[in-house]
Amino acid sequence: MERVELTNINFKKIKILKKSTISKVFLLDEKEVVKVYNSSYLKGINRRITLERKIQASSTIKLKELVLPKKIVLINGNFAGYTMEYIKGKSYLDIAIAPYRNLDLINKEYLEIEKIIKKFHKEGIIVPDLLNLTNIIVTEEGLRFIDYDGMQIRDNKASSVSKILKKDIRHSSTIKYCNHLGLYTEELDKKSLLILYILITFNNLINDINMDNNRFEKIDKLLEELNISQEDKLKEIINKAYNPRNDIKNEYLEEAVKEIGKKYVLTKDRKLSRRKDENNPYK
Repeated sequence: MERVELTNINFKKIKILKKSTISKVFLLDEKEVVKVYNSSYLKGINRRITLERKIQASSTIKLKELVLPKKIVLINGNFAGYTMEYIKGKSYLDIAIAPYRNLDLINKEYLEIEKIIKKFHKEGIIVPDLLNLTNIIVTEEGLRFIDYDGMQIRDNKASSVSKILKKDIRHSSTIKYCNHLGLYTEELDKKSLLILYILITFNNLINDINMDNNRFEKIDKLLEELNISQEDKLKEIINKAYNPRNDIKNEYLEEAVKEIGKKYVLTKDRKLSRRKDENNPYK
């Protein structure tokens, strides 16, 4: 992978697109951005080596949906970050929290995200922070995922995980979210997808994603309000999504979502109502 020295750039004069406790993303030009890690973050034992190894692994990945590193950035000869394509679009979070949304559209969006995650899995990529919807960008060409370095890339460990999943990981017994090497498994992404579907369908406060302390109260209230029958597939999905001790194997939701789409529409107050006709895009 190409290396580029950026020592002479005055980053104070460059537009910041995004910043966190460990890094900043700067706009270099209309086609390229650069992610620069804080010097304090890179002081960790072997952190520079680990990050550079993960970034170099991107050269063997062919996924148009994933925004990949382009060049390794050096400052004063030392690894400092990487450049990537500048993606113009809208955060999926901004779309998902809209007050009223059509269930058919929500289902299509969810199925597209699940399809991409399945492609990632074939490449050995896990997205532990999938529920951070600011990392999904809606463009004219389709969905694009950013935050490559936060993901688990084959045997390169993830650096971030959605807060709501930490309790599930701690309580996992039959379902293994980590293997013997400490790497996350596909089961974790399947759990994320379960939660994601419920959140984008019913929860218009999705930006308050950490529900560790009150998730059970929310789900009890949701089930009561929706009046979902015991045998309904949606009830099973909700229970799996919110119960950290649930030992029922997680699953991809393609068929279940299509089944839900045949039965229901979403009202303006985000409650389910039975379809009055069978004309829908999921037959």
